[in-house]
Amino acid sequence: MTTSSTPISDRPLEYANPARTYSAGNLKRTLRIALGCAIVPAIIGTMVTAIWLVVRLPFLPDLGLLNIGLGCLLFLIGTGLLINYSWRCHRAKLVSTREWIRPATIVFGLLLFNFPLCAACFELASWSRVYVFNKTSTPVTSFVISNSGGRTWRFGTIPPGSSVSKLLWFSGGGTLRFSATANGSPVSETMAVKPSAQIAHDRVVTFKADGTVHFHVRRKP
Repeated sequence: MTTSSTPISDRPLEYANPARTYSAGNLKRTLRIALGCAIVPAIIGTMVTAIWLVVRLPFLPDLGLLNIGLGCLLFLIGTGLLINYSWRCHRAKLVSTREWIRPATIVFGLLLFNFPLCAACFELASWSRVYVFNKTSTPVTSFVISNSGGRTWRFGTIPPGSSVSKLLWFSGGGTLRFSATANGSPVSETMAVKPSAQIAHDRVVTFKADGTVHFHVRRKP
């Protein structure tokens, strides 16, 4: 008695079934990692910029530059993961094309969004803060800052022994001028503004107790 069996060459290759090779859980994990590559630098950059606008901590500019490098690296990693995710979804055919291409497109859009977000954070970080200190015994009134471009910022009255500050944007070069009334007399002074001023170049106006006024650039936080 003889038995017949299907030749090995004619048997279906079960191990080649992509649906068994790729599980939905593995695919979702790949997508989540790619999403993390987009979110992590965005959160770090936004937090660094927000803190910098409030407190000029000296290490924040360096941290921001490091985050730019990290964001570029994670963009490449995230893009590679999305390519891998899309290929495996297409090959496995676990879900319809629309179901996997939509989240992949959204995550890739978030990865791309980090570039304009980085530009916006860099622009905000370049804004200067103007500090006005009144160390006299009388109020400083009608304090106004203006630049050569015609923009004007009013600080109002600074009481004796107090200070005020404002975050301002000085575009391009030219001059920066302040005017005020201190001890009953008008006071004004002009400063040149470099077109490529560094991030940490804040301006300080100090009305001293001896009646003099010091208008200078504070280069370090």
